[in-house]
Amino acid sequence: MKFQSEFPSAFLFIQRCISAAVGLVLFGLVSNLLHAENKLELKPEHGPWLVFVMSFDGQDAKSNAEQMANELRRDFKLQAYYVAKKLDYTQPVVGAGIDEKGNTRRMKLWGKKVIDGYVVLVGDFDSIDSPAMTEALITVKKHLKKKYESPDKKEPVAFTTRNPLLPDDYYKTPEIDRFVKKLNEEKAHAEFNLMEC
Repeated sequence: MKFQSEFPSAFLFIQRCISAAVGLVLFGLVSNLLHAENKLELKPEHGPWLVFVMSFDGQDAKSNAEQMANELRRDFKLQAYYVAKKLDYTQPVVGAGIDEKGNTRRMKLWGKKVIDGYVVLVGDFDSIDSPAMTEALITVKKHLKKKYESPDKKEPVAFTTRNPLLPDDYYKTPEIDRFVKKLNEEKAHAEFNLMEC
């Protein structure tokens, strides 16, 4: 191999290029697999408003939640996600009505335990009044009713909710500007008062 002995650096260069290319391809495949797995995990950027689909607990909770999210994506083209949720049933909860002293009724759950579970949600909604969110809620309810049809024909428990990963102050209504408030309180413009819209 006279050619190889005359140009050893060229062969080394080609070998290194091939090794680098193979390494990049493998890195791309691995990162795509990791990204595909993580695309189902709920993040703050998946919208402030979501549709609660179902919660899972127990040993297979994560795999069941993943399966449900993938099913909603595949069959209904919904942006479904899952998030880990600790369900604490040891604390008292607010019940319906008032007690004999006129206070809000506090109730205790029978099974006092803390459960690690996963919740499946459909997201990417900017507004709670979004027509797309209403449509998604109807689709989810129909799917749950068909998949988990119960003999008593109860309506599936799917509802709209907030993104649990966003801070509470994200949902606070902004204060009205004093100047705008003053303009709307003037009697000369009472019929156009935006505060009473």
